[in-house]
Amino acid sequence: MKTPLHYMLVLLFIVITGTGFAQTEDDDYDYWDDYEFELWDDDNRPQASLLFGFTNASLHNAVQDFSPLSIAEIRLGFQEFEEEWEGIWELEANSFGFASISNEMGKKQRSGEIGAKMWRISMNREKGYGYCLGDVKIIPVTGSGLTWTTSQFNGPVPLLQDRKILNLYSDAFRFGTQVQAGLQVRVGDYMGVQFGYERNAVFSRTMFWKWAGSAILEEIGNGLIDQFVKRVFRNAPAAVPVVNVLLKGAYSFGVYQLRAEKMNYPFDSEPPMMHDSFKFGLVFTL
Repeated sequence: MKTPLHYMLVLLFIVITGTGFAQTEDDDYDYWDDYEFELWDDDNRPQASLLFGFTNASLHNAVQDFSPLSIAEIRLGFQEFEEEWEGIWELEANSFGFASISNEMGKKQRSGEIGAKMWRISMNREKGYGYCLGDVKIIPVTGSGLTWTTSQFNGPVPLLQDRKILNLYSDAFRFGTQVQAGLQVRVGDYMGVQFGYERNAVFSRTMFWKWAGSAILEEIGNGLIDQFVKRVFRNAPAAVPVVNVLLKGAYSFGVYQLRAEKMNYPFDSEPPMMHDSFKFGLVFTL
């Protein structure tokens, strides 16, 4: 049986290897700057987001389907938005979020479906590069975050197998992670609209060493993409916003597709509850 010490050694090897991959010819570039959560930096501007949308919940081993769900979320945090190249801007935003997810806000629950009411707290990080067209800025963004979700389920669940799975998530906050990709369109300095796709994995239980190993493997991939994007910046700056969102988005959602069956992929683990959401809303910068 593998012990926590086994995973500690694996993580140590990955961290050492990952930092080696991050070396570039630019001595002024610090790889770890990309992972600082500078929520309270004095230079950052306050930001508030009001988001609404639709969520599909799923469980890999469940027989019954969930009712269509609606989501309403508010995010409060800070953002840094500056010109990296002539006409090319970089956005970084860190925020705390609070979301309500329920079938009661959307379509009527159909017979045989599992209804749900969920509350979610999150820590979020968004980043992207965009184009400036006069007073309008178009910014493709990707993001990730940590979540804590509590769930209540309603409706008849006749199968014992499904009831056992749902009991793992009921009436307690469960840890999870999420990724997103989308587009912000800003008009002026104070307001914009945002829409995008988000995937959230809610874990039935937290196995720290396996989760940490899976997360570090994911971040090594993100680090390699960052290095590639920075090389593109030197040669073709105008392509960076599109290249960045395509590579980061495809990579993140590919990883989460693997985690749909193993929440701590590639380590042996149970499937999580997956929430796939399409969201749209307003972003205010003060």
